[in-house]
Amino acid sequence: MKKSLLYLFVAFSAIMLSSCAILKTEKLETSLAGTWIRPDTGTEIVIENKKSGGYKFVSAIDQNDNEVFKITKSEWKKGVFSFGYSVPSTSYYSNFVVKECTKTTMTVLWTGTTGEELEYFERKE
Repeated sequence: MKKSLLYLFVAFSAIMLSSCAILKTEKLETSLAGTWIRPDTGTEIVIENKKSGGYKFVSAIDQNDNEVFKITKSEWKKGVFSFGYSVPSTSYYSNFVVKECTKTTMTVLWTGTTGEELEYFERKE
């Protein structure tokens, strides 16, 4: 009994540690500020610099039908930027944690109504 509880504790701890690692921004080569587009959905987002440091998520629009999404989250905490929005027409939600950002691509961990996976946005010229 004690041995099985120990295994359970070790497994739980490993899961918790791996979950924490997922939430860490790994690499920011450049500023997140700018306009970004998610090529698979046509969603365009705008991120701005905050005067106090960090970043602020300010808008999300579906470029296919011009639907404006409701901003539900914008957080810069301990070097990690996360943001989210909901889609009024479908009640779907999307949350993102930035994992990496280069001059042209922002890689994010996406979680939403239909699942979780790594996604990317391309910087709009």
